[in-house]
Parts: sequence; structure tokens; C-alpha cells
Amino acid sequence: MLKPGDLVRLVRQVGLKEAAKIVYYSRTAKMGDLKGVDRFGNKYFESGEEQVGRHRWVFYAKPNFDASQVPPEWHQWLHRMTDRVPDEVSFSCVSSSSCSNSLLDSPTSRNT
Repeated sequence: MLKPGDLVRLVRQVGLKEAAKIVYYSRTAKMGDLKGVDRFGNKYFESGEEQVGRHRWVFYAKPNFDASQVPPEWHQWLHRMTDRVPDEVSFSCVSSSSCSNSLLDSPTSRNT
């Protein structure tokens, strides 16, 4: 339920334009701490004031969103499979051709 007091606090925290976008797409004035942004531009939040199960959420970068736009590492965090916030450093090799993986770079041998 959208309360006027929550809306005022949200406008003060993020500005009028961003608050209008948040309320339009999520139909709520949720506020929390920004935990990170993934490589697609999705923003992930957490709040200790919300009930468990609703205390972590994502604001998608694109208006036509789909749950498949959430990378696996952030999916784990959203669904409390882990409390570790994913960092972009450990997942930066997904889009980089200069990364090396010792298991993938080692020569293969035939099973006998």
C-alpha cells in the first residue's frame, strides 16, 4: 500500500523524477539501501524494515522486464541462497575475452 509519508520520503531520497519512475513500475514506494548494479543496469536493494521475503528487490533497467534479466549471482542473493552481495570483479570475466581459466586453458587428454 502506497502511503503519502513513504512517497514524500522517497522523493527526498532519490528525487522527483526517479521516485515517479519507481512508483510507476513497482506500484510502491519501497526504500532501501542500494546493494549493487549488475552488468545490465538493474539495481538491487535491501531494507531491514520490510518483512522477510520482501526485504530484497530489484528495479529493472528496462521497462519491459522479465525475471530472466537477473544474472544467476544476483538471483541467489535475491532469493536468500546467499547473503554475499555479488561483486562485479568476480563476474567481470563473463564479458571479457582477456580472462583465463586454468581449467579451461589446460590441455585435454583422452580417457583410457
